[in-house]
Amino acid sequence: MTFFRAISLAFVSLAYLLLSAASAWSSDALLPARLFAQGAQMWGPQVSPEGRHLAVIERRGGDEVIAVYERGSTGLNPVSVIASGSTLRYARIRWANPERLLVTGVVQNPNGINKEPRRRIISMSLDGAEQVTVLADRRRQPVRFFGDGIIHLLRDDPAHVLIRLSDVNNENDSAVYRMNIYDGDRTKVEDAQSGHDIFNWYADWDGNVRYAFGTDWRGRELMLLKRDDGTWQPLQHYELFADRRFFPVGVNAGDNMIYAMSSHVTGRSTLYKFDLVTGQLAGKVFGHDEVDLNSVLVSEPRRKAVGVSYTVDQRQYHFLDEGFAALKQRIDAAFPHTHNSIVSSSRDESVLAVFAGGSDTSGRYYLYDDPSGALIEIGSRYPGIEDEHLSPMQRVTYAARDSLEIPAYLTVPKERAAATSARPGPAVILPHGGPRTRDVLAFDPWAQFLASRGYVVLQPNFRGSRGYGERFEELGHGTWGRAMQDDLADAAAWLVEEGYADPSRICIAGASYGGYAAALGVIRHPGVYQCAASLNGVTDIRMMLRNDGDYDSRNSEFKRVAGELTKSELDLISPIDRVDEVSAPVLLVHGLEDSNVSRLHSSRFAEKLERLGKPVRYVPIEDEGHSFRRAESREVWLTELEAFLDRHIGPGSRDQQAQQTDG
Repeated sequence: MTFFRAISLAFVSLAYLLLSAASAWSSDALLPARLFAQGAQMWGPQVSPEGRHLAVIERRGGDEVIAVYERGSTGLNPVSVIASGSTLRYARIRWANPERLLVTGVVQNPNGINKEPRRRIISMSLDGAEQVTVLADRRRQPVRFFGDGIIHLLRDDPAHVLIRLSDVNNENDSAVYRMNIYDGDRTKVEDAQSGHDIFNWYADWDGNVRYAFGTDWRGRELMLLKRDDGTWQPLQHYELFADRRFFPVGVNAGDNMIYAMSSHVTGRSTLYKFDLVTGQLAGKVFGHDEVDLNSVLVSEPRRKAVGVSYTVDQRQYHFLDEGFAALKQRIDAAFPHTHNSIVSSSRDESVLAVFAGGSDTSGRYYLYDDPSGALIEIGSRYPGIEDEHLSPMQRVTYAARDSLEIPAYLTVPKERAAATSARPGPAVILPHGGPRTRDVLAFDPWAQFLASRGYVVLQPNFRGSRGYGERFEELGHGTWGRAMQDDLADAAAWLVEEGYADPSRICIAGASYGGYAAALGVIRHPGVYQCAASLNGVTDIRMMLRNDGDYDSRNSEFKRVAGELTKSELDLISPIDRVDEVSAPVLLVHGLEDSNVSRLHSSRFAEKLERLGKPVRYVPIEDEGHSFRRAESREVWLTELEAFLDRHIGPGSRDQQAQQTDG
């Protein structure tokens, strides 16, 4: 039966609440879906420059606020709560000086949650009484939010910052401005040279713009170095700079040296010194044998790069400074049972905001005083989800049919994990979206929710996933619906072979690309999955390519998806064109204001399935885009998924079979 009426979020269906209460999975111990759907309730805590205050983004009563606290001897004393309003989403907080916050937000159109989002930077006093929008987008078209454009905070000039602004009609045609944080008045200090488009500018420790990275008039990437006389010298090492495989870090590494990330030599993002005189790499600093590096850690008081981060399974660090390494060791000693990261610090690094998390905890933020070791808890990211509620998660690998080793994360329900022996049970393959991203060994609310309901969950980082170097990512190039899809079916086979899954009780579920993989899974691999669930998933490859402006077989994005397939051959990888081959029940949930993947992907797929008499449930969600903002919307997805799985591979499916047998 198809459900076409859009769900209002004023309530969650009583039927689902009753279903949850009556679930066969140890119902008395179940956490409600709303806790897993709540989203992070706190993020991005920022310590003020002198260490006296803390500002953090929190969710309170469904709204985003900035909470400002004063650090006391034994705890945090509230200073203010600054609400965002109905259309502003807070994205980042910076301390411009000890008395002023710079807050970056994204404004949503109230008449369409995902239409025409625009960014703005708001200067705020600590009590929120003074708020001035110092920068706002003027473009009347969607703007992708990548950051706040701030290049340097100019600590010696607390009334100003350096900011990068782009031309209205060309994002890569940018200039640097000195902006007053109290009124938004700005003066241009650097401009792109004739014939060059600049997309990144870099300043030294003192706020002097020294070099830039962009393209020449032919579209070739290059660096520009500012000479002592104020003129700009191009460094034209086109092979090294090409294909976005080179990224200046913006930190000095010695005389005429900076740090740079490059995958040019090893095929993985690696840290090098880069010679600004010769325009050449000048020695490898650190690289990992398996994965790309993530970022460079920079210390303001030390005026140097102090380490790099990378993720094999969890974020790890290689330190370049012994003093900073010792600081991290002291933090780890204070939190020996969690995986710890420094989020922010005072200017002298004596007061630090730390996140203590992991795969078996939803995580908490703390203030850490160095060197006394005193701790003040800031708060939990997911209140109500305690460590004892979570199921164990571990890294596994399996061989794809072409022998490629695929890393994945396995979450086993805690009751099953604790049992000395367990029969194969129901399982869910949960591919990530993107697809050029990856899953990590960390708390995952969807995986933990499903495990709490008794399902084994496997999250494969299939070929094409990012973070494992260029070769692994390129193996997914042009293999949508084929090799990338086969990796997921091979994951299901591995679960069966290892005794985790009953082959008659496996479902595939995911969002965005993961939703596409779910829909195609019950077409390309009939019999492997007994059901498929998609949240905001692609079902029509032609529509996707047309909407993205890539419907040209010569286009690089077309080839990234379809490879050497022609337009006439796209049916092979497009679920809606093979709808008659769908072999199992399908759940489709979609935000009606989704501007990334149109709701038509789900509604038209559901209509075709219904006309063919195939089991489908379609649930449109009002006032939601591609990423659901409201906890109520996320709860609808989880409760719909729970009911769907229960019906087809959970206890409910066994009950139906028993009733049919009795009949």
